[in-house]
Amino acid sequence: MKDSGLWTGLPGAAPDSDEIYAELRARWRAFLLGGTGDDLDQEDPAIQIYLKKLDERANGCWRSLNREPGDTGAIFSDLPLSGAAAMDSAAPLRIARELMADSGVTARSGYALTKTFAMDRTVHHTDGFTLGIAMQSARTFAHELINGEGKRTWNIANGMVFLYDADKDQYGGGYWCTVDPARLPGTTAEHVTYAVSGFGDRNANVYDWAGGSSIGSSGVAGMHMRALSGDERLNNFQAGPRGGADMKKSWFLFGGRILMLGSSITSASGNRVETTVENRRLRGDGSNLVTVDGEQTALSASPASPTILVNPTWMHLEGNVRGADIGYYFPQKMILKAVKDTRTGDWLAQGACTGSAAGVYATVYVDHGVRPEDAGYAYLLLPGRSAGETAAYAAAPDIEILRRDGKIHAARDNREQVTAANFWEKGSVAGIAVSAPASVTVKREGGRVTVGVSDPTQRAASVAVTLAMKYCGTISRDSAITVDEGAGCVSFTVDTRGSLGGTRTAVFLAAE
Repeated sequence: MKDSGLWTGLPGAAPDSDEIYAELRARWRAFLLGGTGDDLDQEDPAIQIYLKKLDERANGCWRSLNREPGDTGAIFSDLPLSGAAAMDSAAPLRIARELMADSGVTARSGYALTKTFAMDRTVHHTDGFTLGIAMQSARTFAHELINGEGKRTWNIANGMVFLYDADKDQYGGGYWCTVDPARLPGTTAEHVTYAVSGFGDRNANVYDWAGGSSIGSSGVAGMHMRALSGDERLNNFQAGPRGGADMKKSWFLFGGRILMLGSSITSASGNRVETTVENRRLRGDGSNLVTVDGEQTALSASPASPTILVNPTWMHLEGNVRGADIGYYFPQKMILKAVKDTRTGDWLAQGACTGSAAGVYATVYVDHGVRPEDAGYAYLLLPGRSAGETAAYAAAPDIEILRRDGKIHAARDNREQVTAANFWEKGSVAGIAVSAPASVTVKREGGRVTVGVSDPTQRAASVAVTLAMKYCGTISRDSAITVDEGAGCVSFTVDTRGSLGGTRTAVFLAAE
């Protein structure tokens, strides 16, 4: 996201510009993850600029934006008071209270969207929860400090998964000064720590491939990245390349089911490499139940001696509040390590504030070992499901892994008839062929086929795509797509110049 200047020079009165509202719909709304979505982009300067400008003009903007003509629900009315209270002035909190007491303003509902942004962030909204994914590429810094905040977030862009559900305070309280920064949920990293005091991580990822494609609420995100090895300096503008583990990671976003795939995890550094399945802050007494394959399981309280889970099929973590349970399904054999421990921290180690905090965490991770070669992982996240519902899903899964290797990650949602693939290089899978690195999502509805294509490298001029099905006509297409109507099969070329990794979409009539 770039600061477009739309807010510059606005008067204190409520704005009514269609352009501003369009900007908010297209960009802002996707990052309002239950009112606390700035965690996903807390190290991104552009988001911080927008937040500051919103705060400065809160008196006029908040009232106006929540009564936007033609909008079916409020943009900001689902913001919890804890989120508003975190702002710099009293005005947003006062206005938030007024909005929540106003029966004429209804909370946003029925908002379903999957979208990847040029700044290497993906959001996935469903009725029950929102998921955010933080990635990195050679185009972006992986970790920054803003006003002294963010000293322990150097691994966020290694693929941290932010789950915003009924537990609105999950990332509040003392989360950021107590969570293990080497084991953030969703990340693959070398287990090393840093004492950060300067400008953050200027050690850029060496690869361009970070992005994804989507059709409505379904899609896929992914990145090819290299982790930190512990030898880099994180507080120097003159930093060099990263020297840690190399890996390819994908997230298949299929409604209430998220498939996480990893491959090609290789490291020569000598550090232990781990993929963190979960690191969830629990109730203060740590009483949240953990169930593995139907059995309640007491996890070790010692990180040095974790509980070993050998080839589990499913796992369930009781949430802190109703509606915050999480299920996990493991479609392939994996050995997991798990801990439930109390962690303490000092806010000065994370930011500019002082004071201490404590939190109980359930941590589950895959230990790829020291100097792994071509390691990988596969698991599904099932937010909002009870233990019984998780067991039922494990008995009849509806997502199929089609390929997981150094060339392609691909999966199919058999329930919604969606196939998605991340092509790390040109190739073909499941009847989809591309001429260059790309991300592709295909949805079938009878004889109607919708295709979304992107260039996650943001470097290619075009990508040619072929689907192994008979071409029967074009219903609609983006202007950047040229269809080869004489090919017999569905064949088209996407002009990706200037797309910034965005998805280009076409809808065809097709037959097997």
